[in-house]
Amino acid sequence: MLRTVLCSLGCLVVCVGVMFADEVKGKFAKYDSDKKVLTITVDDKEKDYKISDKTTFNGKEANEKSLGFLGKMKAGRDITLDVDKDTVTDIKLRFGKGGDKGKDKDKNN
Repeated sequence: MLRTVLCSLGCLVVCVGVMFADEVKGKFAKYDSDKKVLTITVDDKEKDYKISDKTTFNGKEANEKSLGFLGKMKAGRDITLDVDKDTVTDIKLRFGKGGDKGKDKDKNN
């Protein structure tokens, strides 16, 4: 009985935490690994967000490799963040081919 109550309370805490997290979509601007600050552009305005030890990367625990990738990213890439106030809880990036990149538009040449 006690275990059921504790599990229910745990689920409630997680669900409430997710409800208060906001989703921010924008363009990657820069990442300062020393300060652990991620800057994105939203509506032509730059906004800084803090990266914490609890930040996840595409739903998985962020590590040096994934955060190192942020330092190598080019500005202008689409990025979605789940944030709680000014702290990032999850970084969402899409990987793979996109658009017409790498495709020959005129195959008659």
